[in-house]
Amino acid sequence: MKFVARTALLAAAGALALTATGLATGGLGTANADPTKTAANTTAAQPRGLTPQQRATLRSTGHLSVVRQTRKHGAVTVLVQRGVIEAVGATSITLRSKDGYTHSYVINAVTKVRERRQRVAVGALHIGERAMVVAVATPHGDLARRISCLRPARA
Repeated sequence: MKFVARTALLAAAGALALTATGLATGGLGTANADPTKTAANTTAAQPRGLTPQQRATLRSTGHLSVVRQTRKHGAVTVLVQRGVIEAVGATSITLRSKDGYTHSYVINAVTKVRERRQRVAVGALHIGERAMVVAVATPHGDLARRISCLRPARA
């Protein structure tokens, strides 16, 4: 596996863990998680980060949705997508995964944008560049928590 791809997968796993910083802590669940379980009961039983099956899904399709139980907010849907930037603006970004899945995410003051582990402005992202977005599903749109530029645009 190339260094960039391995780094991106590790960043996705780390970003899933970091996403909980503003949301509370808890373990990863699945889309069919039992909502009657409390975060205290599921934290010890569920692994942190991405499971091998989730990593394989992210590698093969370029996008993943995980439901995470938190103490403060209950079940939170975390979205991870890797792909090519189709559109980028001050308040939104659209990515297209390698399987053709296209999705837009809301950018706000909470969103962190990184390139080579350095913080950059949203304006530094360009159409055609490869990026990874870690977002939280909200009723008002999917809020991008972290955008990582993976590789410059190909010439």
